[in-house]
Amino acid sequence: MRLLDTRTYQLSWGSFTSHNVAVLSHMWGVGDDELSMEDLTSEEYLRSGICEKPGFKKLRGFCDVARAHGLGYCWMDSCCTNRDRSEQNEVNLSSFQWFRESKLCVVYLADVDTLQDMPHSRYFTRSYTLVELVAPKSVLFVNHGWKPLGYKEGEHGLASVISECTLIPEDILRYERDPNCATIGEKLSWAPYRHASKEEERIYALISLLNVRMDTRYGEGLNMATRWMKEQILGDLEDYTILITPQPLGLGTSSVHDGIQKREDDQKQGMEFPEWKGLQLHSPVDIISPSYSYLHLPPFEKPPDSPQLTVRGLRVTLFTKQVRDFLIAWTYCTQRRNRWLFAVCIRVDPVKPASDVGDLHDLRLPTADLRSVETLHWPYSLKDRTATSGGSTIQRQIRGTTSGKVCYVCIDQRRLRTFELRDIYFPLQDNIWHDE
Repeated sequence: MRLLDTRTYQLSWGSFTSHNVAVLSHMWGVGDDELSMEDLTSEEYLRSGICEKPGFKKLRGFCDVARAHGLGYCWMDSCCTNRDRSEQNEVNLSSFQWFRESKLCVVYLADVDTLQDMPHSRYFTRSYTLVELVAPKSVLFVNHGWKPLGYKEGEHGLASVISECTLIPEDILRYERDPNCATIGEKLSWAPYRHASKEEERIYALISLLNVRMDTRYGEGLNMATRWMKEQILGDLEDYTILITPQPLGLGTSSVHDGIQKREDDQKQGMEFPEWKGLQLHSPVDIISPSYSYLHLPPFEKPPDSPQLTVRGLRVTLFTKQVRDFLIAWTYCTQRRNRWLFAVCIRVDPVKPASDVGDLHDLRLPTADLRSVETLHWPYSLKDRTATSGGSTIQRQIRGTTSGKVCYVCIDQRRLRTFELRDIYFPLQDNIWHDE
């Protein structure tokens, strides 16, 4: 990779591991304002050492801060990378690791004067700045005149201020909890309402944060980029926390910012947004081990299939239980509360199949309630209740939607033994990113 000498502004080859490097996190200027690698290697610049672009002033301010911290090299995305597809792929894949290995990340807030202005900066609404906030351990915020506003880390740092305007937990910002240990679902919960110059970049900006292997295909659009990302997460990583993540990238339809109940009965049914801290993700391969499945799971003929993107939608095989006219489905996630171990479950509302998906049945409504809705409230477990009259047949394959909210079923009391495996097809909506 290319690094800049903070004294001479000359480019040379190096790495974050072999040099003490500062990195810049910033909002790009409009038009052709930003300094490019071509600008720094042009004959005119090499002769005079002066560039007229506004981006050159940004480079000088950044290098001054880096030198003041004893750092001889720096990396600035606009002028340290050639803006072709191959290098852009490398940046998208490696940016989390690069920022993590840096000695200092300097966040330049061009629209901020004082600390009181900071929460309103446009910087916190940009897609690519998410990984640049989370990955580095040491982050210095500076205003438009390069005057320090404060550090992210430390006892008197700005972590609490940043957390309030970004949804990123304070323990993640302070590195009290390693960001790499967060689930896909939790990382996605930090990403809503961020914007980029190109719509598909809203997905590409998440590649290194989510640690997925995915090429950038500029021009493919947001919806196609989102589908590829979902396939990588569920197909390769098998991280089912995407099922309990609200839109845009998750399958849930509720918003973490929305204080209005999407369903009037959500509160009665014990549905709530997940508490990520302490949530454990498990592989279905580990869950179905004989010792575990014999004690806690119902009999099943074969292990759950891996998630698959099909013409019918995203197919996921889950352990499910019918509750009135909907299902609750275990996401293979657990959480311990007050010494009890609970399965983290989503509500799945069945929908009628589209005409082009073949024989895919919706869930038939039972003729009697199978259980009391109120028993979904934590810390209560799901208590079995026998229907007073006959019920209808439940299809093994259904099509459904989820709200992104969860309820809890007590594993220690073996309540999952009343569940059964079903294939659920989640439709992939065209309009998957909601701006508010």
